[in-house]
Order: sequence, then C-alpha cells, then structure tokens
Amino acid sequence: MGDAVQRINDFVQVVQRDLQFTVDEDTGRTVVKVFDARSEELIRQLPPEEILEVAAYMDELRGLLVQDKA
Repeated sequence: MGDAVQRINDFVQVVQRDLQFTVDEDTGRTVVKVFDARSEELIRQLPPEEILEVAAYMDELRGLLVQDKA
C-alpha cells in the first residue's frame, strides 16, 4: 500500500498538480479539486459544482417532502 501511495505522490509531482480535498457544506460530500501548481488555476473539480448543486437541491426537496407528510 505504501508503495502505491508513493507512486501516486511521484506522479502528482511530475505533472505539477496540486490536489485539495474538502467537504461540501451543503451536501456533506467529499470534493477533490485539481490545480495547476504553477498558475494555481483550477483544472478540474470532482464532483463538478453543478452536481453538488443538484444534490443540494434534491436534499432540500427530500426535506420538504418529509415535512409535508408529517
């Protein structure tokens, strides 16, 4: 396992990318952002912001349905 982690770290250093792990406040989901190490430009986010917005909306709807049934 340690060898695999080292290979991933080596790869990230070679491609000069920075990874940032956070938790989305609205959904509680883990978010991974990939930045260019030189320009600090956001290259990719997983899951994308649009998916997080849909998930938050669905959570909100689920809450409304539960309130309506009570």
